[in-house]
Amino acid sequence: MKKLIALTACAALFGCGGGGSSASSATPTPTPTPSGQHPIDPFTGAAVTGTTVTTISGVVMSTPVVGATVTAYLVNSDGTNGQSLGVTATPTGADGKFNLSMTQAPSGIFRLVATGGYFISSVDATKQTNVSMELLAPYASTDYNFFVITPITHVASQVATLKAAKGETLALALLHGEQASIGLGVGNFILKNDLTAREDLSKTVPGSVDDTLFAYKDVLAAMEGFGVKFDLPSSEVLRIASLSAQGGYQMNGIDGNGAPIMAGKWVSGIFTNASPILLDLLMTPRNPDGTLQTSHDSVQNEVALDRMRDVYHYASCLNSAARPAYTLRYPVESATFDANPTFETLACQTEAVVAQSIATKLTTNNRSKMK
Repeated sequence: MKKLIALTACAALFGCGGGGSSASSATPTPTPTPSGQHPIDPFTGAAVTGTTVTTISGVVMSTPVVGATVTAYLVNSDGTNGQSLGVTATPTGADGKFNLSMTQAPSGIFRLVATGGYFISSVDATKQTNVSMELLAPYASTDYNFFVITPITHVASQVATLKAAKGETLALALLHGEQASIGLGVGNFILKNDLTAREDLSKTVPGSVDDTLFAYKDVLAAMEGFGVKFDLPSSEVLRIASLSAQGGYQMNGIDGNGAPIMAGKWVSGIFTNASPILLDLLMTPRNPDGTLQTSHDSVQNEVALDRMRDVYHYASCLNSAARPAYTLRYPVESATFDANPTFETLACQTEAVVAQSIATKLTTNNRSKMK
């Protein structure tokens, strides 16, 4: 409750929004602060309790990313990367963990970028390449020096970059980035209502004991479910999700600059962006005869619904013991399990069809060849 009050006040101070990309390279880079001084909380302007550090650690994951290199950067006022503060000496191992010694201590907002490596998808067990995954951190200190880089933090960083490029302060852009990334879990009550994502999500390992009811892990799996549903590599899902978040998850697939989002596609078994398709067209559902229906959900809603229907909702239909955790995460869906046996039976039959459809894609997708 203290956390909720604290960031609710912060949100009231700064407002709400979404956005992330580049701008002028002439933007000045913030000056690092020597180790041992108190860093500044960008949201309050006050010094935090810990002192600045030059050594940090963390983990890169959708599931653990193996073989990634992590680089730390100061951040320019337009959201772009400034001076490099150091690179990990060794790539991440099987657990996705990294240690990084920086040349200088960042006194305020800085960015971690994990490039290269791979992870095993939590949904279809395919081997997915990590192109780049980011985290925008408010500061590093003796009591805040472990950072978890995930697709969610990447979306937040990308949104913040565009917001800063359009004139927002870094602090406000960071707040808006976090709000937009949490929006991917729309319907996921626990994650959506954790307004302290600045600290919680950036240091919580998805699926760990600190991840309440696996709400964070659930959204990461949902992004993988999105990839399975539309037969897209995970790196493409991350790119699309970032662009959609920058545009406020508009139903017609528009990015933060008002341009239609284009998705790559498979050509002769090779995924390429050289033959793009409109995201709006890709996501439009089809009738049984193959013709297009008139509307579809946004990326935001698709991510939330895919995971619910793929695993939790269907599992809850099959086993009442699975329902309490599910309905705590998604209280709106509790109506499925109301006192009307006929309604419940029909709903569960529908979910069985959806689950079977996704199960079929696990072996027929082009993704299935990514081993």
